Amino acid sequence: MAYELVEAILSELRLLKFEEVTFAGRDRCKRYLKGSLMLSPESSNSRMAHLAKQVVFLGCPAKLEYLLESVDAVSIAGIQGFSSE
Repeated sequence: MAYELVEAILSELRLLKFEEVTFAGRDRCKRYLKGSLMLSPESSNSRMAHLAKQVVFLGCPAKLEYLLESVDAVSIAGIQGFSSE
């Protein structure tokens, strides 16, 4: 199952190399992610899982404002640069 997930992610990243990322698509993803971040503390289990992910990926729990600012900072050039690496 993990192999299939990795393959699906890599497939999507490969597509980004050849398909133009639109402002509308980027903004839709940003809204979705920001909504998910704001609703994640709804339950204790969700909050703990969210904090654990932050510690794994960032090294410490992050404030919601920092995460939202990070999402806002994503640019089309940044997406395309990441996908070409």
